[in-house]
Amino acid sequence: PRAAAFRKLDTDGNNLLTFQEWAVRTTTRFRNADGNRDSALTREEFATTKPKRSAQPACRCSPIPRTAGPVRKGAPPPPPVEDSGSEEGEPGL
Repeated sequence: PRAAAFRKLDTDGNNLLTFQEWAVRTTTRFRNADGNRDSALTREEFATTKPKRSAQPACRCSPIPRTAGPVRKGAPPPPPVEDSGSEEGEPGL
């Protein structure tokens, strides 16, 4: 994502970002946010400049339980392992 954003700013494609390339993008973004064109951003106008979060795809897989050991062919699976970490979030021994 950062490389794609850089390529958008690097308008001449020379793999260098000049001040002018950066300034044009910043000025355009400010101008688009300044809804009443008073050359100042209100809190509401500034809030529109917040980057949009992309939706994370929903995981369609079911969690696989951790087991106590390998499963032998024909044997019933071992019970899931309980998390033995401490209350402070440290892993158990």
